[in-house]
Amino acid sequence: MDEKIKKTSTKLQGLVKHYDGPGEVYYDVRKIAESQSDYFQYLGPDNVIKLTLYIYSLKKTGDLKLGEKMINNLSFIQLLVTDNEPSIKECKSCDGSGMERCERCKGSGLIECPTCDGDGEVSCEWCDDYDMDECEECNGSETMNCNSCAGSGEVYCPSCGGAEETVCETCGGEGDITSEDEVSYEIYFIATWNKQIQDFCELRAETLEPVMSLTQFTRLNDDYLELIRWNGSSELNLDKDQMYCIDYSNEPEMYLQKNMLIRPRNRHIRDLDYLK
Repeated sequence: MDEKIKKTSTKLQGLVKHYDGPGEVYYDVRKIAESQSDYFQYLGPDNVIKLTLYIYSLKKTGDLKLGEKMINNLSFIQLLVTDNEPSIKECKSCDGSGMERCERCKGSGLIECPTCDGDGEVSCEWCDDYDMDECEECNGSETMNCNSCAGSGEVYCPSCGGAEETVCETCGGEGDITSEDEVSYEIYFIATWNKQIQDFCELRAETLEPVMSLTQFTRLNDDYLELIRWNGSSELNLDKDQMYCIDYSNEPEMYLQKNMLIRPRNRHIRDLDYLK
């Protein structure tokens, strides 16, 4: 398969326009992969990474030697960083809209007319004023259209004014909820050939010792591929803007998403009790 990947990288290198760093090549390869998703799903995530590094090598040096060296020294790492800001989550009660269905009218905007109890008619108030056999106001029917609902039996709901929605009680109309007990975090899943990053991460994996600062990590962006990043929130007891290694592996289980991003099968934040 490696020989096939090398040949494919030679064919595709002309489609890659950005190659100042491996990350730029990975971005272009992803775009190519999205247009030929069936073929790249067949290749799998490992070969997409190899293809990226081979193309980068061809673009920068004209041969595959640099790419082979990077591939032979690859490790895969999940790094967590937090800004220690309270977690802000979308309100589940209103799906982030700030409004929810009016419970009084069940979202219809109308309720039964309280004046006529929904009948649309009320007793004629003029009948007693006539001595004649037949009231001229109701023509002897002894009932009249209800003025409150104009005979429809329904009036606008006073809780929502007919709008069918009211301000969400859970979030007060904000659309999101701030949790003081949880802080937001980001997790980076990277492939790196940089020995310094590898040594730090292997030594400090699953500990409370930070690997490096976010600033230091960003400066090394030409020494790793950011395969995917995702965020969440949890009860964490960590220093702000420090990178913590939560998983280190040479052969992780990975899969390609539909958008060709490479995600690890094990998302280790779920088991990080030691960080709380």
